[in-house]
Parts: sequence; C-alpha cells; structure tokens
Amino acid sequence: MRDQNDLSPWAHPKAQAWYGTLLERSGMMAEIEQFMQIPDDLINVSECRVALMFLIILARPGIWPPGEEETLVSAEKKVSEIIKKKQSTTNKKMTMAEHQKHGVIMDEIRQELEILRRRIGKSKLKNKVGQPGTWKNFWN
Repeated sequence: MRDQNDLSPWAHPKAQAWYGTLLERSGMMAEIEQFMQIPDDLINVSECRVALMFLIILARPGIWPPGEEETLVSAEKKVSEIIKKKQSTTNKKMTMAEHQKHGVIMDEIRQELEILRRRIGKSKLKNKVGQPGTWKNFWN
C-alpha cells in the first residue's frame, strides 16, 4: 500500500475535501454556473480563454468536486459552441497580419479545448497535446 505522503497534492483524500470546500466557499462553482447562463453572443474569445484556463486547472481529477462532473461537461460544451461560432466570424475587416494572428489564437484555443476534453474524458484522440505557446512556462 502506498503512503499517503507519496500521493500528488490533489490526490490526497484530505486535499480533495479541501478543494471541494474551497471551490464552494470561494464562489467559483457559482461563477462557473453564472458563466453558463450568459448568452453566447455576449461572451468574447478572451473571456472563453479565461474560462478554459480555470477549467483546465480545476478539471484535474481530485480537484474537481465529485458529483459536479455535469457542470464541467456543460461548461466545456458552452465554450466549444462559442468558439465554433467565433472562429471564422469577425465584426470588422482584418489585415492579413490580423487574420494570421486570429488563426494562431484560434489554434491555441482548440488546443486548450482538447486539453480540457481529455481531462473530462470526452476526447478519443491519442496524439500528444503540448502546452499552448502563450502559456509560456506556466507549469515550470
């Protein structure tokens, strides 16, 4: 049997209880629920990326509260739908450089969505997904 000190910080049973309490008391779960109530056309790409970043971090098994998996799946679905609508539409004409930058951002968002989908068990893809470039040394 493994010593509980050998577990990752999010896998320890007491840590899992602590994360659940923290997410509830901080209002993070309510904020995620509120985000899902906002009409899609009122959420921009930057707001989707912020939501994705938090969801990716919080969706690690052991951190996300047990019994709240449907909230996570619903949030991923909402972000996916918004990104799908916004990936090719813009409200203004773009220069070639702006168009290229938009393409790079959308590629990173698709990569972030794939990371989240793998965390929640929704993806069937097997190829390696690296850290998005704009995250730089986030995990280091």
